[in-house]
Amino acid sequence: MVQKHPTPKYIDKAFKKYLGCGILAKGFACAHCGSCNKDFLLAFSCKGRGICPSCNTRAMVETAAHLIENVIPRVPVRQFVISFPKRIRHYLQTHVILQAVLRIVIDEIRKRLITCSSKVANAKIGAISFIQHFGNTLNFHPHFHIIAADGVFSSTDTLLFHEAFLTPDDIVDTQESIQKRVLKYFQRQGFFDKETVGKMLTYENSGFSLDANVRIESWDRKGLERLIRYCARPAFASENLRKNGPWLTYRLPKPTHTGKTFIQIEPLEFLERISKFIPYPRLTSSPLSWCLCS
Repeated sequence: MVQKHPTPKYIDKAFKKYLGCGILAKGFACAHCGSCNKDFLLAFSCKGRGICPSCNTRAMVETAAHLIENVIPRVPVRQFVISFPKRIRHYLQTHVILQAVLRIVIDEIRKRLITCSSKVANAKIGAISFIQHFGNTLNFHPHFHIIAADGVFSSTDTLLFHEAFLTPDDIVDTQESIQKRVLKYFQRQGFFDKETVGKMLTYENSGFSLDANVRIESWDRKGLERLIRYCARPAFASENLRKNGPWLTYRLPKPTHTGKTFIQIEPLEFLERISKFIPYPRLTSSPLSWCLCS
């Protein structure tokens, strides 16, 4: 029987690579220690993205070290975290829509930083975005972590930094601007009609949430590295997963708002959940450059 919705090849390939990660039978290298004169067998890793906790943790550490040492200048930075209502999360599984929404978010943050900074000609911001598709309970929860210089750059003969002064009201205004533009975008795409968008804009609890309370000073490079590791962390930790008879028990990183500390799910449901965290091929969820946006 032909499946109605066959598994995409890139997801099937990611699972097969993950199952062979760290297994000597799948390939290994031999290393020799000159001090103790012993040989060691090192199993090949899958170097997969999305579901392998071991390889993702290694990528997390390497990304943080690269950004700290080679990319992000010594200026204060602020973390912006934006999440979206459940009604539109389904559409964010499509990469084109996800990137369009990300551009809207970055553009509104750029406008606010320029407004709250010294008036300079040709002002630019520096920002790095992390796209996370997961929540703490292994649910599909697309949201963005954006690390941005807390100010703007101006370039004449040299690159100069001008610090911004954001207030809580500025964050609220930015959230409202993002909400309006994203819903208008969904209306143009034909997902919502004008009446539905109008109602969603009047909701007291819109589901759009922008948090910008975390600020790292220019001298706190260790704090910045911890923040980057948090933004680039794996979707789940293998040490929190246990087999419990026919079920899988996953210990949550932190209790939910109802006090739940673990979830119990069937193995096939677990595979279905984590398959949604696998990024599209030839696309990376971790940044490799500091983007200056004008």
